[in-house]
Amino acid sequence: MKKTIIASLFAIAISPTLAQAADGTLSFTGNVTSTTCTLTSGTNGTQTVAMPAVNVASLGRANEVAGLTTFNVTLGNCGSTARLVRLDFGDAGSTVDPTTGRLINTARTNSNVQIALLDGHTATTPMRLGTPAAQTSAVTTASGGASIPLAAQYVATGGAATAGAVASSIQFTIAYP
Repeated sequence: MKKTIIASLFAIAISPTLAQAADGTLSFTGNVTSTTCTLTSGTNGTQTVAMPAVNVASLGRANEVAGLTTFNVTLGNCGSTARLVRLDFGDAGSTVDPTTGRLINTARTNSNVQIALLDGHTATTPMRLGTPAAQTSAVTTASGGASIPLAAQYVATGGAATAGAVASSIQFTIAYP
């Protein structure tokens, strides 16, 4: 057994070794920071969007829309380094209708009215809230902040809307893609 080990070691010692030369180097640099953006539009992390009054006749059939309202969510305290930021509405919560992906009217039931949220860059296609795709387009922060455009509109559901108050809300996460 000793002779086999010695012979193996001798064979390894006299065998040609592979020569390797480096063709390049990858160097990595980065920074881990705890700085996150905060909502600066609104008060105490809540922004209220005033929707216009619309005539019930403009929401006379299912899926009719009215009252398109554009607004911006303003973020600040993002730090001095420019980076991408977006709003994520993927966690539905109890105010989102899982069937339509729109906001439920919490002011009153059986109103046949919901609120659709739209990415303000296009303001044509509603986001399906409560899904992974429910995100705004990413914008680049500048001077420590960003302004993210959004739009909202009333949508008739299940038939003609009935007159009365409309209210809802949704929480969002500030995401850094």
